[in-house]
Amino acid sequence: MKRLILLLCLCSFAQADYLGSWKIDDFLTIMETLHDTSGDAVAATGAVDLWIYEDVTAAQIIDEEMAAFDGITGLYEERVELTAVAGFEAAKTYTVLIQATADGVSGIQTHTFQILASTDTQSMKADVITSTVMATDSVGADEIAANAIGASEIADNAIDAGAVADATIDAATYAAGAITASAIATDAIGAAEIAASAIGASELAANAITSSEIADGAITDAKVANDVQVDVLTIETVDATDQINTEVLDVLAVDTYAEAGATGAPPTAPTLAEILNYMYRKLFHERHVTSTLDVIRNFADDGDLFDAVLSDDGTTFIQEKYATP
Repeated sequence: MKRLILLLCLCSFAQADYLGSWKIDDFLTIMETLHDTSGDAVAATGAVDLWIYEDVTAAQIIDEEMAAFDGITGLYEERVELTAVAGFEAAKTYTVLIQATADGVSGIQTHTFQILASTDTQSMKADVITSTVMATDSVGADEIAANAIGASEIADNAIDAGAVADATIDAATYAAGAITASAIATDAIGAAEIAASAIGASELAANAITSSEIADGAITDAKVANDVQVDVLTIETVDATDQINTEVLDVLAVDTYAEAGATGAPPTAPTLAEILNYMYRKLFHERHVTSTLDVIRNFADDGDLFDAVLSDDGTTFIQEKYATP
């Protein structure tokens, strides 16, 4: 905060002094001395009033009584904080009026000061502020007040692809944890905000998307559009093909399967698993064959799974299709 102590003389006539230019939230300290007509310091009779007016508006924004200073006869002080809450504004001129009575004589003293204007961008010439004019690191986070730059301070379309130099924004530009879910407004990034082909294979680092980056249940049938199909799956790494080969061999040579328990004829359009299961049951289970019937029993040998009718006319032996017993 800037501070100023002024020693001024209060006489029986008005005299104005300029107290300088100040910023909002500065402290302005005013000190006054009272003298009688002979020039000797004298204490005021009653209060020493201090009022501050904005420009020529006839309404005080500050109304205080000055206090005696350090027990010195005739010396008074008042310290005023120039806050917006108190009514002070940038680019305005203010008048200080001090009134006191001493030795039977009433006197008035006036001063003026101004609050500095904010930077007027309209009056600045083009290229006045450039990177060569400003020292390195002269404007950093410490120089910018919290919330000083918000959406209302940025013109529509002020920041677009043309305003951002190539490679200006990369991983090193962002502090750790700077972009999180809580920092992004709901629905701030949707399909309309992403240009066609903006995110492709070249934009993703190797191994950027793995199982650990995808939450459980993140990709379901409901998340995939009906017309989305995977026509060709290209596996480009040796590790991936080896893994698939290992999994297939594991299914064929290691994994075991429970025997299907249903009875009845083999289906007309079986799955591969059903084909193998019916073949296994015919080879493994007990089989009862007569001159007219071929019966495949269940594992417990307490029921029939399926059977086939047999016939022989002396020339041709016929086994019909297996059917439900």
